[in-house]
Amino acid sequence: MRDYEFLTGATGLLGSYLMRDALRSGRKVAVLARGTRWMGPQERIATILERLDTDQVPVILEGNLNEPHLGLSEESRRWVADHCEKVVHCAAALQFVADGSGEPYRTNVDGTRHTLRLCQSSGIKELHLVSTAYVSGSRTGTILEDDFDLGQSFSNDYERSKLLSEHLVRTDPNLESWTIYRPSVIVGDYETGFTSSYTGVYSLLRLAWLFSEQDGARVLGTLGLDSGDRLNLVPVNWVSAALRRLLERGQNHGQTYHLTSPHPTSAGALYEAATRALARPPQVPAAALDEALRLYRPYLNEHPHFDSTHTERDAPELPCPVLDEEALDRLVRYASERGFELPPEWNLRTRMEALRREGIEERTMTLEVKGPEGGAWSLAPGEQGVAVYAGTAETASRAFCNSATLEELVARKLNLEGAIYSGLLVLEGPPASMDKSVGLLEGFLDELREARIDR
Repeated sequence: MRDYEFLTGATGLLGSYLMRDALRSGRKVAVLARGTRWMGPQERIATILERLDTDQVPVILEGNLNEPHLGLSEESRRWVADHCEKVVHCAAALQFVADGSGEPYRTNVDGTRHTLRLCQSSGIKELHLVSTAYVSGSRTGTILEDDFDLGQSFSNDYERSKLLSEHLVRTDPNLESWTIYRPSVIVGDYETGFTSSYTGVYSLLRLAWLFSEQDGARVLGTLGLDSGDRLNLVPVNWVSAALRRLLERGQNHGQTYHLTSPHPTSAGALYEAATRALARPPQVPAAALDEALRLYRPYLNEHPHFDSTHTERDAPELPCPVLDEEALDRLVRYASERGFELPPEWNLRTRMEALRREGIEERTMTLEVKGPEGGAWSLAPGEQGVAVYAGTAETASRAFCNSATLEELVARKLNLEGAIYSGLLVLEGPPASMDKSVGLLEGFLDELREARIDR
């Protein structure tokens, strides 16, 4: 009997809420999940559901969005064909700038193409796509829900890739019904502040968190924002609830819905919440702030108004909550208390210990890792690879990142060039030594990937 929803992106913030809310409402759900270097798909989903305080468990199908047939085994594909009536495609790469790995196009475009082909081979005729309100690109003024490709330019590769994803769905001849949901900037849970992702606006808050109080005031000015500028932020629990309400009413299908706020948050209110909650850790170079914000400045300087007539008409009982002072404080406090990081899926300190060396070799770089399992180490090129020493050293070159970034680098979800370019890893030192420093870090990451530890 075909009575299951097939959900992609269940390990992401919105996808995990969609999974939780579907399970709580008694829906039958199957999720696509892949393992990581340190956790299998079953363990990953169990960890997510535990964080969301949910006892129900979906059917978990191991696969990979970036592979043909979503990487599903032949047995899993038969199961999907026998049991699934619709697909909720929520998986996405939130990367702003394309890199050598092919992201965000590999996930957002090719992943959508693989999902559509699975629908075709499985006889699934109904698809629900989570896109973004920012397929509007650099347009300003009023953006209608029915607006699509109007020749707009884009501020980044993420926006462009999501428009291409929509195009694939809209033109697929196999589908009898498609519905598109376009949230704006998703933040944590309105009630609790919980989040499992520190991208988007959290990247800006994290930058403020990295700076001392006296330099924190530079953030708005560097962005070119003033206190009256507005950001369209929407809490994840509302987006999930509204999306599910629209999805469950068949008469709503075939529409495009803006899941956006009619009351955008002012940059001043967000900054005031940050200054109330953020601690004052050691200062990092101002140049690092300027480089990291370069990616976000054009994105945040756009001021479209997202019309949400369809959403207000078809889900009038679920208005978007206003992010007032108390709600913003919950969001910022939750993130800052956790160092803008998730609990690591690996044991960083144990891996570092496996690489640690003794002796007086000349150390050429200091690495400081913030957050869970973090600490300070110094690195040196050795005869048998990069040597790691506990503690800092007097070195000309220094690198800063958090443990979540380091985990993604080791797992090859993020490359070193992209991490530096986006400000996730800050590298400082004499310009002439930069190439050598990058090479040392590449060697260190290779060593960390191969570290032998007792599990």
